[in-house]
Amino acid sequence: MCKHFNDNGSLNIKEIPRDLPTNVKPFEYHLSFNVNETDFTFKGETVVEFDVLEPFTKELNYLELNTSELYDVSAKLLFPVEEEATSIEEFAKFQKTRFTFSEKTLLSLKKGDTIKLAIKYGGYLNDKMCGFYRSKYEDANGDIKYQFVTQFEATDARKAFPCYDHPSIKSDFTIKMESIKDFVHISNMAADKETIIGDRKITIFNTLPKHSSYLVAFCVGDFVPVKSNYNYRVPVTTWTVKGSEKRSQYSADFTSKCLEFYENLFDIPFQFNKVDSILCKEFSAGAMENTGMITYREGALLLDPEQYTIAELQRVSEVIAHEVAHQWFGNLVTMSDWTDLWLNESGATFWSWFCCNNFYPEWNVWESFITDSLANAFALDSLRSSHAIQNDSCEPDEINQIFDAISYAKGGSLLRMIKTWLGEKDFVAGVSSYLKEFAWQNATTADLWTHLEKISGKPVKESMSIWTKNVGHPIVTVEEIETTETEITLKLTQHRFLKTADVKPEEDEIVYPIVLFYKTEANTAEGTFDTSFTFNTRETSLTLPVSSSKNFYKLNGNESGFFVTKYPESRYEILAKQSSLMTDDDKAGLIGEMNSLCAAGAIKTSTFLNLIINWKSESSPAIWNQMLVALGSIKRAWFFEGEAVMNKLKTISADLAANKLDELDWEIKESDSFNLKELKVSLFSSAVNNGNAKYTKKSLDLFHKYLEDETVINPLYRDTMFTAVALNGDGKDYDAVFKIYRKNDSRKIIALKTFTRFEDKQFVDKTFELITEKIILPQDIYIALSMIGSTPEGTNTLWNWLKTNWDQVVKDFPPSLNMLSYIVRICTSGFTQFPQYDAVKAFFAEKECNGFDMALAQSLDAITTKAKWVQRDGADLAEYLG
Repeated sequence: MCKHFNDNGSLNIKEIPRDLPTNVKPFEYHLSFNVNETDFTFKGETVVEFDVLEPFTKELNYLELNTSELYDVSAKLLFPVEEEATSIEEFAKFQKTRFTFSEKTLLSLKKGDTIKLAIKYGGYLNDKMCGFYRSKYEDANGDIKYQFVTQFEATDARKAFPCYDHPSIKSDFTIKMESIKDFVHISNMAADKETIIGDRKITIFNTLPKHSSYLVAFCVGDFVPVKSNYNYRVPVTTWTVKGSEKRSQYSADFTSKCLEFYENLFDIPFQFNKVDSILCKEFSAGAMENTGMITYREGALLLDPEQYTIAELQRVSEVIAHEVAHQWFGNLVTMSDWTDLWLNESGATFWSWFCCNNFYPEWNVWESFITDSLANAFALDSLRSSHAIQNDSCEPDEINQIFDAISYAKGGSLLRMIKTWLGEKDFVAGVSSYLKEFAWQNATTADLWTHLEKISGKPVKESMSIWTKNVGHPIVTVEEIETTETEITLKLTQHRFLKTADVKPEEDEIVYPIVLFYKTEANTAEGTFDTSFTFNTRETSLTLPVSSSKNFYKLNGNESGFFVTKYPESRYEILAKQSSLMTDDDKAGLIGEMNSLCAAGAIKTSTFLNLIINWKSESSPAIWNQMLVALGSIKRAWFFEGEAVMNKLKTISADLAANKLDELDWEIKESDSFNLKELKVSLFSSAVNNGNAKYTKKSLDLFHKYLEDETVINPLYRDTMFTAVALNGDGKDYDAVFKIYRKNDSRKIIALKTFTRFEDKQFVDKTFELITEKIILPQDIYIALSMIGSTPEGTNTLWNWLKTNWDQVVKDFPPSLNMLSYIVRICTSGFTQFPQYDAVKAFFAEKECNGFDMALAQSLDAITTKAKWVQRDGADLAEYLG
């Protein structure tokens, strides 16, 4: 065994290349793992074969692989000669280890030769939810158990085995696993051979071909299978824990349906002979798309077949559709570098909505897309601290931070924009062509543009590269120059849009090619729009047909484009009365745009509130959700402006929701349409959240009935009645909810959201104790913190907690984990005033911010946005509220 060095010694790190050598390329790995279930370690062996692409030199006379947190490393060449490594040097800063052999061994190799290297080592089954880690849970008897599972994306395969841990390097992987004989072993591929020797089980899996390291996966534990009942040609199984079998059936069945749907859509069969979905009791993300072995946290996989809510059904369905889409977007065709992460994540995001629309057309999926994905994308991309979709990130803690609304939602929104521009038929055909050409290979954004352009005949690459390579999006300002009885002439100007309303000249150099997707009176009936006009200059003019009776036009029909439209103030008064001429997509989009424009000071807050009041008779749940969310954003901006103004804002929301609910009859009937049920749930929730006495009492009554027998309550009411308890309950109610959290896995998350929202100091202190004791699981800490921060007092409490416990927080959630970004954002972004901004900035000025610097910058931008909004519109809102 050779001595190990770390980069804290005498080595000159500046002389060490960051990247691994490119003169060799691994093409095959044989991985062996022996799990020690009692001390949470494993013994590993990696045998890796390389192709020599270029000869070694005196300066480059070694092999390197990515490693992190491995120990007792030894290495031996097996081919072309057998030879122990003469030195092994670990460069922890760069997460790699260098293996050196006698001087002439590697120098004698020429291009086209192969190398076989065997590495033995130890590793930790950590509790950080990354690499090869332990996942703790209580079984039905209250006994502590562990699963041992993997989470390698983005750069944590190196915590389990030495490798070229980069998406551009695709290799074959053969995996061997050993553990106690009672455990189930699962990996990407089906087992080839399983042997019991004494009290140990050894499983050798079939070879996984041509995959990047981040998609390799395996798990060991006390899993039980639930097989799909849907007749799909490949076996599909959800592996769950005992007692959760009934809640696992939907995921098995829906996974099968999604696989079949994507196969038919793209005309590309799923390439493997099984798909397993794994319930991971502790999991940092929502899910992970590992080929043939998809891993999930509980709330993204399990669904009570008799007691689910609409939100639960939609959440589980969308996540499953997203992960199954990844089997084509990411797994079959993989991005060449993390720069093109969006090809994976935006692809899976867009197609998951497309897939759900196929199975659940009654959901009006694309309306929800506007209020969900598109809204999230606009919210982040309107901040100075946003980033380009194609983002140059190389450090692991940088890569982890770009798994955000830009890489998922903005990219997904651009794909929807392209679909609208090209037409669905050409768009699907172009994507299918792209997938077929690059199957089992790596691809770039330019490759996708090439195929879409080839099929459609439109200048996709020239147009779309501007959108993906630059940060931000435009605001199109409309001036109405001339109106006649038959026409209106508009002057259009585009600039970068920032909610802080302080765009600098150097930030406003990009001119976007904007397909305006405009609507006029001629095409409102069909809900269509014109796609022929592209606005690709700083200014232009456009003449549209109108009539003197209606005087209607709208840009960005169905909110198809990724830009914000600013009309003259008088036009908003007209649009507020033209609801019948717009689709629900149009109206949901207009509300979202006006919300952003208010925050940026482009229109008055009172103008926006007048439109909402005018649309109180709408019946679309998406429109109501968008209006209520917008009202919530105003409340969040005025969060620290005093109880009087907050109460008036709450009253507006409560009265709007309650009056509409009274009109509909709040009780959900079996005969109600899906949309009507969803609308009633949304209104009921808003009425209670904003303090309506009538519906709060109904919710509390429902809760106390629920404690006696949960089956007598319509599950669609469940979330709201728990909310009512959080806002109005006493110590006895707290104890009842906490008991549900501890004993009822299927209600754990709603119970967590409830008891952590109790505002009394004794209950807030209790929440922090539960976080410290890890009774609130680390994977769920963001939920607890978000609930505490739902009041001004709670926001201050969060900030004080973070400052006091900063060192421990960083220890528990190191910067390489995305969770630290969430914690920083939650504990800071609730502020709304400039002195609070100064306090946050001053605290972190003395801290090392690698791994969460983007989240911190976004929080500071969000605080600035709200502070400026209140500063500008404080008098306007005060006059409106009276």
